[in-house]
Amino acid sequence: MQSFGIAASALIVAAVAALFWTMRRRYRSSIRKLVEAEQALLGGRRILRTLIDNVPDFIYVKDVGMDDFLSKPIDRERLEAVLGQYLQDAVATPQE
Repeated sequence: MQSFGIAASALIVAAVAALFWTMRRRYRSSIRKLVEAEQALLGGRRILRTLIDNVPDFIYVKDVGMDDFLSKPIDRERLEAVLGQYLQDAVATPQE
């Protein structure tokens, strides 16, 4: 009777160890896949950022909530040119 209890306990320990080993392997595989996906996204983001920085046009990228996600910074000379043109147009056409 006592040997049956020891054998059953050993069988339960072996089953738990096998289950633990299987879950650990699946968990590590899932983590590996997540890390690879994150690295791919970062690589894509770097390519997008490089493209935006090298295109001469002003570009905005917005997310689903319409928040700025990426934008190309504007330099001072371009800002002054745009504002200067706007101010000249506003002064040239007086408002009544």
